Amino acid sequence: VKTPKRIYANIQEKLGQQKATIALVDFSEQFILFSAYPIVHFGYHTSNEGQLLAAYQWLSRTGEHKYLLVDERLVSEECFDLNQQISVGYAHRKNWLLLPASGLKRRCLDNTTNAVMYRYPHE
Repeated sequence: VKTPKRIYANIQEKLGQQKATIALVDFSEQFILFSAYPIVHFGYHTSNEGQLLAAYQWLSRTGEHKYLLVDERLVSEECFDLNQQISVGYAHRKNWLLLPASGLKRRCLDNTTNAVMYRYPHE
């Protein structure tokens, strides 16, 4: 009950065999430890707003299949097409959404951030 195993099982069900990288915002370390996917995050001491901005910028870059795993309360219609959100379950007192890069709205990429990006496994 206290692990994100069910969240990741739901993600695997939704994504199938797709190789994807997942960015995390406002999460516990268990989300890194239990992930079968490569993980990106933007620092535990970065504000949620700064993490979201960095995650949106990361999502906007071309390349690998990318998704943002985030608490539904942090997602705004201003920045993301909510019709593209994928609900993946409840854990750690949050309803988690998986957001594909295709749902990102351009207007949320105008600001820059100096948040550091961390990757697991390390490259």
